[in-house]
Amino acid sequence: MMAATGRHCLPLTIDVRQTQTISAAVDEMLKEPGRMMSSLIVYAVGNVLCLANSLSFNAFKTVLEIDTMGTFYTSKVVYEKWFKVQHTQNQALQVHAGSAKAANDAMTKHLAVEWGPSGNRAESMDAFLSRQQDGAVPDQPRLLLLTGHIMVVD
Repeated sequence: MMAATGRHCLPLTIDVRQTQTISAAVDEMLKEPGRMMSSLIVYAVGNVLCLANSLSFNAFKTVLEIDTMGTFYTSKVVYEKWFKVQHTQNQALQVHAGSAKAANDAMTKHLAVEWGPSGNRAESMDAFLSRQQDGAVPDQPRLLLLTGHIMVVD
């Protein structure tokens, strides 16, 4: 990375599931005089190639812990130790719910691809998307379950 950027880089290895190791790494980085954080690269990868019906519950949980929770843990520790000090303020208030919904949507799509050829159907929908901002109901018949509106699809 130093060769590519021409800048001093401090490579650190951490376990993104353990906030103590993340915190120690950030502290190590901030020890260096004049050190400022300009980028955070979270390469949390818990990928395994496995059919959903063969994947153990523990393996599924571990991948989520590494990929999703580890990314959040790392981001939060860096925010608390650096960005918060720099007076950065944001207010979306939905990182947890949005992340969970995105994970569910992706998981459902993967299950549909895996299980579809054997005649099984997997769909996902977000209850909060049952109405658009202008009040119109999206043109998706499956939302009838949530909205009560009947839509004709040609």
